Amino acid sequence: MDGALWLESISGDTIWSVTDSASAGIDFQSGMGGSFCLPVPGWMGCTDEAACNFDPSAAQDDGTCHFDCLPDDCPLDLDGDGYYGASDILSLLAEFGCLAQCTVDITGDGTVSAQDILAYLALYGESCEE
Repeated sequence: MDGALWLESISGDTIWSVTDSASAGIDFQSGMGGSFCLPVPGWMGCTDEAACNFDPSAAQDDGTCHFDCLPDDCPLDLDGDGYYGASDILSLLAEFGCLAQCTVDITGDGTVSAQDILAYLALYGESCEE
């Protein structure tokens, strides 16, 4: 079966792609699996986990981190309990797939997607006092 596969950064930049799976020797019906590790060597982006535009795929900081979308007292604590925990993740999952007027858009890209969950998981288990 033909298809395409790509990996994008939080900012939407393509990191890696295969647009013609047949010529690349990939058969989507073969049950092949794969894995990748983050960060991606050589990829540049915001590496500060507390930033609005944190990019878990970035291996090197490019100086673009910004914090203007975060509340001052406890950035990204969605339930206000002082910890980045399970109930915050559930809030993210409740809006997963949101494309407009999202209330838990961690990355600031206007949607709630896997990138938001990855960015939040980087903080999971920490407290606001740390």
